[in-house]
Amino acid sequence: TASGPAPTINSVTDESSIPNPITAYGKSKLEAEKIVLEMSSKVPVTIIKAPAVYGPRDTSILPFFKMLDAGLMGIIGCKEKYFSVIYVADLVDGSILTAESDSTVNNTFFLVKEFCTWEFALSTIAKAMKKNQHIKFRIPDTILLLLGSISGMIGNLFNLPGVFNYEKSLDLVQNYWICSANKIIKELNYSPPTKFEDGMRETYLWYKQNNWL
Repeated sequence: TASGPAPTINSVTDESSIPNPITAYGKSKLEAEKIVLEMSSKVPVTIIKAPAVYGPRDTSILPFFKMLDAGLMGIIGCKEKYFSVIYVADLVDGSILTAESDSTVNNTFFLVKEFCTWEFALSTIAKAMKKNQHIKFRIPDTILLLLGSISGMIGNLFNLPGVFNYEKSLDLVQNYWICSANKIIKELNYSPPTKFEDGMRETYLWYKQNNWL
């Protein structure tokens, strides 16, 4: 989020890319990174950048499972959008690896597995849930931005947590939330092992076992 979306599918964001956060949340994370780096002369620091994280106990992707459970598949945007992901256990393992390595001091790494489209992601979730019948439709960016604005205003009016608001919808309508794992693969020989299909299946099973679905 601090780095911002990539401009094209052929310009994947990496550690050398100029940051371009698009929301207040992203800008605050970038400022936090600057403060951390300013301390690097006094204490050893390592910055780990993660893409969309998913897995058991995650509440942010639960609505997509519930939507598919209701027989609906709402794909964001009228054209393909790509975003990078990582399974939570892989993020933990990668974080521990970087924390314990002397070569990572005063360095920055993207921890990422792969990138996919909304349609692929939702189809993979549906497969994990064994939901073969659903109504597929696309949600135009303008509609999602409008819904985010309305939801945010309602949240502010009733002092409710801002789970979905304009800034969240702005994140969702970006075409290329994609980043590269080349640096951590090259320097630490670490590539997150969990396949998207396996991670989503584990996530679904946890939801079922804990009555979240």
